[in-house]
Amino acid sequence: MNMGEKIFNLRKERGISREALAELLGTTGQAVSKWESGRGYPETEKLLKLSEIFGVTPDYLLKDDKTGRPKADSGYYVSMETARGYIYTCKKMYRLLAAGAASLALAGVPYSLLGTGLPRYLAMTVCAIIGICFFAAAAFSDDGRYDMLEKQPLVFDYRGIKEITARYNSVKKKYAFAMAACTVLFVSGIVVLGLTDGGCFPWSEYHAFVFLFFALGIYGLICFAVICESYDLLVNNDKHVNSLGFRLKQKIKNKIDGI
Repeated sequence: MNMGEKIFNLRKERGISREALAELLGTTGQAVSKWESGRGYPETEKLLKLSEIFGVTPDYLLKDDKTGRPKADSGYYVSMETARGYIYTCKKMYRLLAAGAASLALAGVPYSLLGTGLPRYLAMTVCAIIGICFFAAAAFSDDGRYDMLEKQPLVFDYRGIKEITARYNSVKKKYAFAMAACTVLFVSGIVVLGLTDGGCFPWSEYHAFVFLFFALGIYGLICFAVICESYDLLVNNDKHVNSLGFRLKQKIKNKIDGI
C-alpha cells in the first residue's frame, strides 16, 4: 500500500471529505486527489500536517506497506495506528473519570476528620468541585473520533490482530494483581461504611482511611477495567458484535437509517 492509498483510506476511515481535508491543509481538493492517485506527493510541511490530522507517523505515510490490508466489505477496517489511538483515548478519558469519582469519594476524609463546623463542609465542597472538573475534562477529551469502532464489526490484517492480542495478554497479566487489590479496597470500603451506617461501628477519625482506600479502589477499578475492556473490544470483536446490546443498537440504527 503506497502513500496515496494510505491517505485515501485514512481519510475515508475518519469520514473526512477531500475538500475538507484540503481546507485543513491549506491546499486544494485537486492536490489531494493527485496525492491519492499517486500522481503527486505532499510537501514536507503538508506531510507533517497529514500525520497530525490522521494520528499516524510521517514514516507510516512514506513507507510502502507490502503486507496489504484485508477488504473491509464485512466491517470497519482498523489499522494499527487507529487501534493505538483508540486505546490511548480510552486511557486518557477514563483516567479523568476515575479521578473524578475518586475525588468525590475523598470528600469523606474531611467528613471524618473535621468537626461539624464550616471547615468540614468547605473541604467536602472542594473535593466535589475537583471531581466535577475531572468529569468535565473527561467529557471534553472525547471528540468522537473512534465511535465507529464501537458501532460496527471490525476487521484487521493478520499482523495487526496478532500484535494487539499480544499486548492484550501482557496487559491482563500486568493488571491482574492491581485489579484484585482494588477490588478488595472497594468492597471493604462498602462493607465498613455499610456496617457503620447500620450502627455496628461508631463514626471516628479512622474512617478517613476507609474513604481513602475506597477512593483508591474506585480509581484503580475504573482505570484498569476500562483499559482491559478497550483491548477486549478489539481482540474479541466477534463476541462484542454478537452480544445482545450490540445487536439491539444495530437494529435501532438500521431503522433510523430507513426513515
